Amino acid sequence: MTSIKTRSLLTTISCSVLFLCAACCTTPEPDGEVVVPWSSVPEAVQKTVTDQAGQQKIDKVEKETTNGTSIYEAKTLKKDGSHLVIKVDDQGKLIKVIKKSPEVKVSFAKLPKAVRATITKEAAGQKIEKVEKETVDGTLIYEACVLQKDNGHLIVKVGKTGNLISTKTK
Repeated sequence: MTSIKTRSLLTTISCSVLFLCAACCTTPEPDGEVVVPWSSVPEAVQKTVTDQAGQQKIDKVEKETTNGTSIYEAKTLKKDGSHLVIKVDDQGKLIKVIKKSPEVKVSFAKLPKAVRATITKEAAGQKIEKVEKETVDGTLIYEACVLQKDNGHLIVKVGKTGNLISTKTK
């Protein structure tokens, strides 16, 4: 017969394990997206992602729900660092596939003049921590990470001609 202390300890351990499993299965990302295990992805979504990924390994799947609609974003990774981002709705309908090259760190001084000007304007005197470039579906994009006064970050995306693509606070 097990003692009350032993049962209490087993209950505590079981609850802790369940809590940790739940936390691991739905890990929040900074963007409000949730990383989900492949086993939790609906079959129709798995089929579409697998068809689009081909031989590429699926690195991570995130789920974001907005207004009751869930969108799954699967990321693949090749040995050369390039990857695909495959967006699928919860019924398995393909939304889009984005091809990305590996991100490469770039010296601010070596950026095209128009790109430097746009990033400087958006940074508004705050520290530019790093700039990277990558090709997304054949389009060159520069991404600057700006440290804000509240220690948050502003992500500034700029096209090769200096056009502002987007800004996002993290």
